[in-house]
Amino acid sequence: MKYLVLSIIIAFAFSASAQKKIYLDQRNFVTDSSSAKTYAIIFPKVADDSLYRVKQYSLSGQIIVDGTFRDEALTIANGFFKNYKVLSDKFSEYQALDGDGSTKVTRPRPKSYLTEQGHIVNNKKEGAWRVFFLDGTLKRIENYKNGILEKASK
Repeated sequence: MKYLVLSIIIAFAFSASAQKKIYLDQRNFVTDSSSAKTYAIIFPKVADDSLYRVKQYSLSGQIIVDGTFRDEALTIANGFFKNYKVLSDKFSEYQALDGDGSTKVTRPRPKSYLTEQGHIVNNKKEGAWRVFFLDGTLKRIENYKNGILEKASK
């Protein structure tokens, strides 16, 4: 759903001649920079490519979504998507077990991390989606058919 909402909003601001930066409010509606919560960069379609690429960022520059759309109006999410979680700047470290699992170590916390990645076909998740932990290790694989979760496995 967030892909569809993002695509509809971004569609009105799309420029085919050059990449464009637009500001979005918390509901992903186009707004001015003073009330923006995020922004998106829309890349023009490359001559040999059939998809349009969009990257959405937090105002501090951390990536939130990286994906592609089939149509110039950006209404049909289609292709490979990566979704990220932006972490609060209040937490700069986290505790984790070291390599042998016996000792807690303090590691720097990334400002954002990849939460999931997979394919979308006509605005619906399709096939294997990989879901990740904060440290980048695989949490589980979710298999979708026509946007419906069919199976999740480790």
